[in-house]
Amino acid sequence: ARRGYTVMSCDWRGHGARKGRCTYGRDEVPDLIAILEWARAQPQWASLPVGAIGWSFGGAIACQLAACRSDLRALITDSTYARLFPLVANLIRREYHAPSVPFAYLTWGGSQAILRYRLDRVEPVVLAARLRQPLFAIHGTADLTVPPAHLQTLYAAWAGPKRQWVVPGAGHVGSFEAQPESYGDRVAEFCDQSMVS
Repeated sequence: ARRGYTVMSCDWRGHGARKGRCTYGRDEVPDLIAILEWARAQPQWASLPVGAIGWSFGGAIACQLAACRSDLRALITDSTYARLFPLVANLIRREYHAPSVPFAYLTWGGSQAILRYRLDRVEPVVLAARLRQPLFAIHGTADLTVPPAHLQTLYAAWAGPKRQWVVPGAGHVGSFEAQPESYGDRVAEFCDQSMVS
């Protein structure tokens, strides 16, 4: 905002101060579309170019939004996973000390059955092959939640223009904290080039 951009932010369902349950995009993407449509109805914002920045899970939701909104001009992901299933398996192994493969598949299949939503079809790496928006992908080398290999997988699959920034020593969603001025400058430069020029 200090660099001249109008910024809107939201809590996902079941995140921050917002109640509800996380649906991995099924309900979150319609929420974002409603926000965009509301913003477009405001005369002072109607003609502004729109981009999205998402951290971790938010980056995955931003990819889903980009897949259904061609008017999204640019996308920034920070610490975003390429595929969700490996994170589920890793979480089960790390937090519950349970065999990851059978329990991960049970969790994966059960979640999709409960949500009635195919998670494998909306994973960032799957969507990336058809996304043409410019991407700025950010990831820390010390991210233990979403290992940096996810960045390379997503980046390699992205069809549109792209750039990446790997931040030495930064943990999960820790790149801004590690290098706040550089983070702001790089994001603003990307937005200036992708959305304004």
